Amino acid sequence: MSIVNLINMSIVNPRSLFVLLFLSFICLSANCQPLHLQATGDSLNGFHVDIFDGDHLLVKNIEEFSIQLFNTDYSTTANIESWKGDDWTGNDTLIILTRDSYIPEFNASLSVCVRYHIINQNVVKKTIQLFQPSMTDMYYILKETIRPAEKPLNTQHLNTIVSPVVLFTRCTLPQVG
Repeated sequence: MSIVNLINMSIVNPRSLFVLLFLSFICLSANCQPLHLQATGDSLNGFHVDIFDGDHLLVKNIEEFSIQLFNTDYSTTANIESWKGDDWTGNDTLIILTRDSYIPEFNASLSVCVRYHIINQNVVKKTIQLFQPSMTDMYYILKETIRPAEKPLNTQHLNTIVSPVVLFTRCTLPQVG
């Protein structure tokens, strides 16, 4: 059945018009380049995730996050700058970075899992999971950054570059116990 026949049928049948609009939407969206993820790096220097729109690099991270850790009376602190995973699994729509670290200031281990998941053609969800079994309470400040692959011409252009990626902006989370 051709599109011309569907158009002619739509005059008689509203259901056919819906089918035509749906097929047009699919045809138009097929021309869009889908978002996809790529783990870059190596086991020696660590892995991080880059985000692409088709072949165009949108987000070029050099690290995943930085974190400051505190005990409950703030007498001991530790910093982990420029965290990267030492292992990764996944594909172009889901990547999981992991690393187990020893923090000598607390004589404690910290397991981190960073998960990127493409929700739809406009949204990438990033989840950071921290697991520390050695201490009963620990506070932290997590600094998250996103870096566009190309330097923006101005702030309005920055919104254009990052608009398909509704991930995160630079933020500092409050203390959590």
